Order: sequence, then structure tokens, then C-alpha cells
Amino acid sequence: MPLQDAGEVAVLKNHGADELYCGYLDDTLRALYGGDATLSRRQGQANVSSPEALKALALEARRAGIPVHLALNARVTAEQMPHLIRIANMWADFGGDGVILQDPELLRRLRAIPTLQFTVSLLAVTVNQSGAAFWRSLGADRIVLPRFLSPGDIRAITAAVPQLTYEAMVMGDQCLFVDGFCRSVHAENFAPAAPGETPSRVVCTYHTSGNAYHLCRDYAEPRPDPCAACLLSELADSGVSIGKLGGRGMPLEMRLRWLDFLREALRSPSPARYRESFGHDCNCYYPGREDAQ
Repeated sequence: MPLQDAGEVAVLKNHGADELYCGYLDDTLRALYGGDATLSRRQGQANVSSPEALKALALEARRAGIPVHLALNARVTAEQMPHLIRIANMWADFGGDGVILQDPELLRRLRAIPTLQFTVSLLAVTVNQSGAAFWRSLGADRIVLPRFLSPGDIRAITAAVPQLTYEAMVMGDQCLFVDGFCRSVHAENFAPAAPGETPSRVVCTYHTSGNAYHLCRDYAEPRPDPCAACLLSELADSGVSIGKLGGRGMPLEMRLRWLDFLREALRSPSPARYRESFGHDCNCYYPGREDAQ
């Protein structure tokens, strides 16, 4: 479950979160690389902004007895590498539990830190058993699998490389593009095309309006509250043991509503309950799945 500051730890745990994760963007990184193309692939309030705030978050999570992982999951240049190594070591010193990454060289450099667990990001697009075996050979502990894999696809991977722990996205952050292959800059914004005209560029930018928060999908009508609630039992049977919620940077109220819904869906999944919770028909990660319910 994503969080943004130490004050959210107890609230998220009380609503049933079992693990947490966050991003990081301090003044040094912002001065060097700006605030858009960050080292955790999210902008603005999706990131903790200082070492002091990061330490407070880690200490609060430790007091609450809930693991917390730090996202450093951008592709890394040689110039950026020392900064990520510094941040990861700082995170370990603060008592952080793990790092989420997608850069093989970063994993190779960090795996000597004995207290950290290493999770391969969704953005690494691990789609088969060879990919899973590769990450295991580098020292990975967990893999977040892409949303477009079916339970059968997942079962083939988890059966072939059972030594790893597997996560699957179960709610939030649905994109028009394939997970891990999107190269849009979220901070850019372009004027929409005139009525009847086709946009000349695909735009992917965040919008916040009251409690509504969504991704703009090529100027199409957004489909909010995406999830895989109807597949929770099938994902578990396929070897997935962790359900991950997206939403770094989203309002706490929305993240809590998602979390509450998923905890209820674990007990009794139902399209009717989805409509009761969100006021619209199901927006499933898997095309056509909602039509079969």
C-alpha cells in the first residue's frame, strides 16, 4: 500500500494494510534532475522530500510493526547510480525493510546490504520464467508481475521459480500503455484537440479534482478505480501471495476506499459491491472480464 508520510502509517495499518511503500525525492536530486523524471517514476507529493521525513516514516513503520519498502525503480544512468546507492544505504540505516527497483546493475550493487529485501518492480516487465530466474540469480527476493499476465501465465512462472515471492497489482494506476513500456512524461500537459479532431500527441498526465483522481488516456473518458478484485482467488491459486495497490500521490481518502473495498472483496468478491463502493460499473484490468461477471 502506498504512503506519503509518517502520519499515514497507523491509518493504513488500521484499515488492513500489511505492507507499505513510498518514493523519495530530496532537494539534491531535484536540483540535479528536476522534479518530473524522478528516480521513483512518480512526481511531487508521491515522494518523501527529505532524509528527516524518510527517517520518521521508517521509525513509525517500525513502531507499528509493518514493513515498508522504498521505490527506486527508474532506469538508472551511470551518473545517477551513486545517488541511488547513497539513498539505499541511508534507507537501510533508518531501518527500512526493502527496495523496489528495476535496474539490474543497481540490484547487483545493493545486494550486499544484508538488511534489505529486494523487489523487482512492475516496470521491469518480467513476463516468463527465464526473466524470473535471471532476477533470482542477481539476488532478488520478490517480483511484481505485469498486469497483462493471465493466472495461467503466472502459474507457469511461479512453478518454475518457486524460490521467489510474487506480487500482482490488484488496484489502481491503470495506464493506456503496457506496464513498464510507457515513456510518457506525466508532468507534461497539452491542450486537447478541437471537437472532431484527433489529438496529434498522446498525453498521459495526472489530474486531481476533489476526490476524483485519474490518468488522462488520450483524451478519452477516464475509467476510474481499476482493479482485479474478481481475480484475487485465481491469483492466489497461481502463486501470487501479495496484492499490490498503486496510487502514490493520490489522496489518502481514495487509497483508504480502495483498501477497504479490497479487504471486503477478499471475503466476498462481487461486481454489485464494486458498484456500491464506487458508483459505476467494474473497471477490470483484464478486458472482457467484467462482462463475464
